[in-house]
Amino acid sequence: MRLLVPILLSFLLKAHAESLPLTPTDSLIFDHTFNLRFNQALAIARDGQKRLPDDPKYFFMEAAIHFSQRAFVSNTGPYKTRRARRDSLMRVILNTTRPAIRRFEGRPLNDSQKMFMAGLYGYQGRVYAEEEKWWDTFTNGLKGRRILNELHDKDPENYDVLLGLGIFNYYSDRLSGVIGFVAKALGFSGNREEGIHMLKECFTHAPLTRSEAAVTLIDIYDSYENNERGARPYFEWMLKRYPQNRLILDWYLNRMINIARFDLIHPFFADSSVHIAPETRGRYYFELCRYDAARDAYQQALRHPERLTPVQTAWIHYHLQIMDLLEGKPTTEYAELLPWMRNDLKHFRETREDFKTFTAFKCRMAHGVFADIVHTYSAQPPIPDQDPFYKGWFAFVMSTWHCNAQNWDNAERFAWEGIRTLPQVFGGGCAKNLIYIYTKKKPSESRYKRLKTFIKERGFEKLLYQFRDIPHPNRR
Repeated sequence: MRLLVPILLSFLLKAHAESLPLTPTDSLIFDHTFNLRFNQALAIARDGQKRLPDDPKYFFMEAAIHFSQRAFVSNTGPYKTRRARRDSLMRVILNTTRPAIRRFEGRPLNDSQKMFMAGLYGYQGRVYAEEEKWWDTFTNGLKGRRILNELHDKDPENYDVLLGLGIFNYYSDRLSGVIGFVAKALGFSGNREEGIHMLKECFTHAPLTRSEAAVTLIDIYDSYENNERGARPYFEWMLKRYPQNRLILDWYLNRMINIARFDLIHPFFADSSVHIAPETRGRYYFELCRYDAARDAYQQALRHPERLTPVQTAWIHYHLQIMDLLEGKPTTEYAELLPWMRNDLKHFRETREDFKTFTAFKCRMAHGVFADIVHTYSAQPPIPDQDPFYKGWFAFVMSTWHCNAQNWDNAERFAWEGIRTLPQVFGGGCAKNLIYIYTKKKPSESRYKRLKTFIKERGFEKLLYQFRDIPHPNRR
């Protein structure tokens, strides 16, 4: 819940193209911030405060830059100190927003200044949410939303205002439990679909706030709905616009590996000038069965263990043991492995030859050698007939490949086969494929209900929200 509410209160830069044109100075702040050059961005914002002391604009921008810094320190540097460094930046933000709000609150403001004032309320509320000070969180959020509604009512074509209103609508709909009940009682009601629509309208029609809308849509689709395909166009726009943002790049590469879109990411790994985290590079080479390169990359990552999360360390050790097993080398036991990883390794050792055959098949697909998959692998699956683990895994892999190839009937058939065979292991991935399929191909009413029931019973909360994108079979 602490991850939901903070983003709810994040009202980023909202500026109407006619009433608040983005100056070259403002563009430079954006370029520095989204390319992770925070000190340069802060210097420009603080100079703007000196030049325009009676305008909340550059006070707001300073808070926005610090929030981008917060995302950076939350994902880089020593893992054990990330929380402390993030909390330190939260205090810096309050030291920016509190005096700025006191300075401008109650003053007569023009429409442009009101939008920045809404942003200051939003960032201040976000800090209070992190501290679980809910009354301060909600009162600041409501003040910000009231301003944005007033501006949108005045000018319905002010697409920049849709950024904040879209954020508010989406995340209000995601609140649940006691916090959700209190929020709705205070007027924090929202609608997921309307929120996403507003954000997409902002991305399409508001050049000044397009970057913020793109980042928000990435976060919604990936972090909150487990929908890499929905996030993909916004990832790719951000990478084209801000090529030095290595956090977005690493995020994108890992998500495309998740859905086996190796065709989209091969060029990044082929370009030696592109900075890619060694753990991501190792994962990519592992999936291609380039084990020497994978080991080199993973060993590079392990030379700085303090910067890895516990989950990253576990995955690296899991892959190292798999490579040793496949190549017949003595394996090292690692304490960091997760329980399910240990169970998998035990099964792989017991079925080593079958595992080698299946791995070769997966690597062939990752390399993009697809021409005979439908005819060969569907007729002669590279799996033992009586092993549900390999049968479920094969069904999931084939469903994913057919999704990427837009062969919807085959993708659907394999996805349901994966769910039938081993739902506790491959059910989540297959259900996610089915949601994607049914946004492209109308499902029968029985399969629509069956999928929804399966997602609910398995507790796939993120997929349940993504499921709402499927048109109901009875809708004309």
